[in-house]
Amino acid sequence: MRRMFRALQYVFNFGLARGALFVAPLVIANLLPAAHYGTLELAQALASLGAIVLALGTSAAVPLVVLRKVSTASWGGVVLHQVGIGAALLLVTLLLTLVDAPDVAWIACVSTAALMLQALWSALLKSRNRAEPSLFLDAGFWLSLAGAAIIAALLQVPPANRAAWAFTGLVSYLIALGAWTLVNLFRAGIRTAASTYGATLRLGVPLMVASLLTLLATTSGRIGVGLLSTPELTAEYSVLFRATALPIVAHQILIVARYRLVFELPMEDLERRLPWIVLLVATSVAAFWALSRPLGLLLGPAFVSAFVRHRPEGLLILAQCVLWSAIALNDMVNTRALTAGTVALWS
Repeated sequence: MRRMFRALQYVFNFGLARGALFVAPLVIANLLPAAHYGTLELAQALASLGAIVLALGTSAAVPLVVLRKVSTASWGGVVLHQVGIGAALLLVTLLLTLVDAPDVAWIACVSTAALMLQALWSALLKSRNRAEPSLFLDAGFWLSLAGAAIIAALLQVPPANRAAWAFTGLVSYLIALGAWTLVNLFRAGIRTAASTYGATLRLGVPLMVASLLTLLATTSGRIGVGLLSTPELTAEYSVLFRATALPIVAHQILIVARYRLVFELPMEDLERRLPWIVLLVATSVAAFWALSRPLGLLLGPAFVSAFVRHRPEGLLILAQCVLWSAIALNDMVNTRALTAGTVALWS
């Protein structure tokens, strides 16, 4: 009975956290002008790539340091790198604002720092078997933006000015993450962190390359549309991308709940379980496809408008969920087996 209650509690928390992550971008899409939302989505897509590249795989190395006890790297080395890159990004952001660079440039810098630190702490929480807090943290980026935008709407701030409120919420989120990371650097000891810094990067870089290839599969659409078309079209594509990613929830429910086991189970047992996750995602894709019209009433007018005008493209984006799930599972296996560098080279 206690085990059943714990499972129900997890499902509830997962639904709440992933529901927030799913709904927050759609809320923003309905509160901000299309051009502002399109700029934000382009900045977030660029930042997702930037966070992986600049982190140099240190976030992905966390379970290897914490669970697999890789002796050459250290938690201190991971935190030292993240603090240094975060400080550099803040400096670049300041310079971009002084030279009056396009908004997407400095928003991408702030977003990169926030996503990088968010990934670090989410990985640590999952490695410590604290799945529920990690779920809510994964939604932190979008919740900080959506929360500020909702407050602005409740205060009847004109739509054209709500983006500034949303960005203020994001900056506040970054400051909180940065302060906590800096505290942990001092706890780990700067000298100890510096002594293992090189070994930590050597462990992380192959993981970074593998993660980058995976992320390109999911962000190349928004980046391509954002760079080659208008912010308004980017907004429409992004709404479809966010809404049709709902089937990935089936993948995440199982992976987040058993994140620690992925690095502890015998490899044979793990490989027998993983195909069932892909099958579950494929079933969820088919269900979304069949229910896409009534679901539109729940996803908001921005989705309904985009899906009516671009239905074939929306269904194509939906089908990609199966590919994303399979790629993510392969990445986890390669990370555990310390073969990410070899696989990334062949990829």
